[in-house]
Amino acid sequence: MNQVFERLIAHHDPPLYRGKRVKYFYITQVGVKPPTFLVFVNYSEGVHFSYLRYIENGLREEFGFRGTPIRIYVRRRRPENTEGNKPGPG
Repeated sequence: MNQVFERLIAHHDPPLYRGKRVKYFYITQVGVKPPTFLVFVNYSEGVHFSYLRYIENGLREEFGFRGTPIRIYVRRRRPENTEGNKPGPG
Protein backbone atom coordinates (compact mmCIF):
# COMPACT_ATOMS: atom_id res chain seq x y z
CA MET A 1 0.00 0.00 0.00
CA ASN A 2 2.81 2.42 0.84
CA GLN A 3 4.41 1.81 -2.56
CA VAL A 4 1.19 2.97 -4.23
CA PHE A 5 1.03 5.90 -1.81
CA GLU A 6 4.63 6.90 -2.59
CA ARG A 7 3.94 6.75 -6.34
CA LEU A 8 0.89 8.99 -5.93
CA ILE A 9 2.88 11.56 -3.93
CA ALA A 10 5.79 11.45 -6.40
CA HIS A 11 3.47 11.88 -9.39
CA HIS A 12 1.71 14.96 -8.02
CA ASP A 13 3.57 17.15 -5.51
CA PRO A 14 1.55 18.23 -2.47
CA PRO A 15 0.75 21.94 -2.22
CA LEU A 16 2.74 24.21 0.08
CA TYR A 17 1.43 25.23 3.49
CA ARG A 18 2.59 28.65 4.68
CA GLY A 19 5.55 28.41 2.36
CA LYS A 20 6.59 24.95 3.61
CA ARG A 21 6.24 21.58 1.93
CA VAL A 22 3.73 19.22 3.55
CA LYS A 23 5.53 15.89 3.79
CA TYR A 24 3.45 12.75 3.45
CA PHE A 25 5.30 10.02 5.35
CA TYR A 26 3.12 6.91 5.08
CA ILE A 27 -0.40 5.49 5.02
CA THR A 28 -1.93 2.64 6.99
CA GLN A 29 -5.31 0.96 6.80
CA VAL A 30 -7.17 1.11 10.12
CA GLY A 31 -10.62 -0.18 9.11
CA VAL A 32 -12.40 -2.29 6.51
CA LYS A 33 -16.12 -1.45 6.53
CA PRO A 34 -15.78 1.11 5.05
CA PRO A 35 -12.10 1.07 4.07
CA THR A 36 -10.47 3.58 6.40
CA PHE A 37 -6.95 4.91 6.10
CA LEU A 38 -4.69 7.02 8.28
CA VAL A 39 -2.11 9.26 6.58
CA PHE A 40 0.83 10.60 8.57
CA VAL A 41 2.21 14.04 7.65
CA ASN A 42 4.34 16.79 9.17
CA TYR A 43 1.66 19.54 9.02
CA SER A 44 -1.81 18.03 9.38
CA GLU A 45 -3.42 21.47 9.22
CA GLY A 46 -1.79 22.01 5.83
CA VAL A 47 -3.44 19.03 4.11
CA HIS A 48 -5.92 20.28 1.55
CA PHE A 49 -9.14 18.32 0.95
CA SER A 50 -8.50 18.26 -2.79
CA TYR A 51 -5.17 16.47 -2.27
CA LEU A 52 -6.89 13.89 -0.05
CA ARG A 53 -9.40 13.38 -2.85
CA TYR A 54 -6.51 12.80 -5.24
CA ILE A 55 -5.11 10.14 -2.87
CA GLU A 56 -8.57 8.60 -2.49
CA ASN A 57 -9.03 8.36 -6.26
CA GLY A 58 -5.60 6.77 -6.62
CA LEU A 59 -6.43 4.17 -3.97
CA ARG A 60 -9.76 3.48 -5.67
CA GLU A 61 -8.08 2.90 -9.00
CA GLU A 62 -5.26 0.74 -7.66
CA PHE A 63 -7.23 -1.46 -5.26
CA GLY A 64 -10.66 -1.59 -6.93
CA PHE A 65 -12.64 0.40 -4.38
CA ARG A 66 -15.06 1.64 -7.03
CA GLY A 67 -18.46 2.41 -5.56
CA THR A 68 -17.21 1.94 -1.98
CA PRO A 69 -16.97 4.86 0.44
CA ILE A 70 -13.42 5.49 1.62
CA ARG A 71 -12.42 7.40 4.72
CA ILE A 72 -9.03 9.06 4.99
CA TYR A 73 -7.89 10.70 8.21
CA VAL A 74 -4.74 12.74 8.64
CA ARG A 75 -2.48 12.71 11.67
CA ARG A 76 0.67 14.57 12.51
CA ARG A 77 3.60 12.15 12.72
CA ARG A 78 5.29 13.85 15.65
CA PRO A 79 3.86 16.23 18.21
CA GLU A 80 5.10 19.80 18.10
CA ASN A 81 7.89 20.83 20.42
CA THR A 82 6.58 22.00 23.74
CA GLU A 83 8.16 24.46 26.16
CA GLY A 84 9.79 21.72 28.24
CA ASN A 85 11.73 20.24 25.31
CA LYS A 86 14.11 23.14 24.74
CA PRO A 87 17.40 23.33 26.65
CA GLY A 88 17.55 26.13 29.16
CA PRO A 89 20.30 28.66 29.74
CA GLY A 90 23.32 27.70 31.72
